[in-house]
Amino acid sequence: MKDTTYKLEESGDFVIENYSKAKAFSSFFPGIAGFGGVPLWAFYVNRGQCISSFGIKNKDGAILEFLPANQAYNLTAVKGFRTFIRIKKAGKALLYEPFKEYADKPAKDVSTKMSIRPSDFEISEVNNAFGLEIRVAYVTVPGEPFAALARRLSIRNISNRAMEMEIIDGLPQITPFGMTEWHSKHMSRTIEAWMQVLNMDKNAPFYKLKVNPQDTPELEYIERGNFYLAYIESGKKNKLLRPIVDPDLVFGPDGDLSYPRIFAESGNFNIPQKQKKEGKTPSAFSYARVNIKPANSKEIISIMGHVKDLKSLNLLLPRVSRKGYFSAKLNEGRKVIDALSNSAFTKSSSANFDFYCRSTFLDNLLRGGFPVTINIAAQKTVFYAYARKHGDLERDYNAFLLEPSYYSQGNGAY
Repeated sequence: MKDTTYKLEESGDFVIENYSKAKAFSSFFPGIAGFGGVPLWAFYVNRGQCISSFGIKNKDGAILEFLPANQAYNLTAVKGFRTFIRIKKAGKALLYEPFKEYADKPAKDVSTKMSIRPSDFEISEVNNAFGLEIRVAYVTVPGEPFAALARRLSIRNISNRAMEMEIIDGLPQITPFGMTEWHSKHMSRTIEAWMQVLNMDKNAPFYKLKVNPQDTPELEYIERGNFYLAYIESGKKNKLLRPIVDPDLVFGPDGDLSYPRIFAESGNFNIPQKQKKEGKTPSAFSYARVNIKPANSKEIISIMGHVKDLKSLNLLLPRVSRKGYFSAKLNEGRKVIDALSNSAFTKSSSANFDFYCRSTFLDNLLRGGFPVTINIAAQKTVFYAYARKHGDLERDYNAFLLEPSYYSQGNGAY
């Protein structure tokens, strides 16, 4: 379309102006967390806030349900990450959802941009009508003993007046660990009876099934789980925000995720002390009240991932909520991918060709692996890290596998 432009910048960022109006496409993160990290798979499309699905190991380990390309284009703006901002103006509360397409959206006052790197990407929306600039950045967390996706929401006041606002941000639905893709596709209602959310007192909900739902004579309790946490980045110690795990508290009880009726229409929104934590598909939202002065901004960091048990989650909370954690992991992720693609470092008269060589090398090492020499019993052997068949939303038949371990490998297709 005429108001969509594509550009490769000198930094190597691939930029799409007004990305949501561009022809739909799908892509994925490399799924590389470094030799000493546990990888997470994640797919994205140029719709809504872009992340369409992510998880650990394979489709059965989805944290946000795996969707093939055609469904991802349709549903990412609804089931993917959402941000609801309620702004008080002239005694009224106005609702604004960035990155959302709607009939009366003032095109001349709103513009979006998507900046893609091999290791991460960022989207932004400038809304002059509301006087806000919204930025969202994602990176799969490298160098940690757990798999996770980290996200930074930045809200900047570009108006000439201070703004008081309420924010609900996160996922309308999250998949508790223990569900397989078959359960998601064929038994999503019945499987809700097994769902539970723990750890609410720590403001870091832990999502899992109570027991293995397979029809076996032996009862198997599930210890592993998926988690979500969020906090406002500040100069002081970052305090975890209160989560909302019952989507009805935001959207209402009718099961429609299109409009946050309760949040938008309540005179004074409050999170109840008790939320429904069992027997229904949970959400992974956080709630905050902020006041932003002109030319200032607030950042909400959220982390979603998988750990082996509840104790492990609570032990990592101080580390992942410390100041600068997201920025450090963003830079670390870029260094990991740059170090690998530098094996095909090229300098020619064409910057496009130089970046193409690096990207092609990265693409091929995800298939054939990256050779690493390891000493075993006084003998050297070559190990091919990262060799696997990666998933692809356009090739939804792929039974991809990213082993959730250090020096991760997976199944091959040569």
